[in-house]
Amino acid sequence: LNSELERGYGRDELLSHVWQEAHVGTKTLAVHISNLRKKLCPLGISITFDQDNLKYKIRKTPSGVVAHAEVLGVDN
Repeated sequence: LNSELERGYGRDELLSHVWQEAHVGTKTLAVHISNLRKKLCPLGISITFDQDNLKYKIRKTPSGVVAHAEVLGVDN
């Protein structure tokens, strides 16, 4: 699972995998990612969006603490 998380997932890939046949927009994805960030933060896990590769990545922070600003980061 870690190797899969390291590669990251694009928005379209997540939308098609999670919602399959349903037609939802990127705002729906952003809301769900935001909720996941808030729930995973206390566990020291962050979800970041890599602007260069346009992919979401999940990582465990070395200290187990994620900065509040990172958790509430804005998705573009």
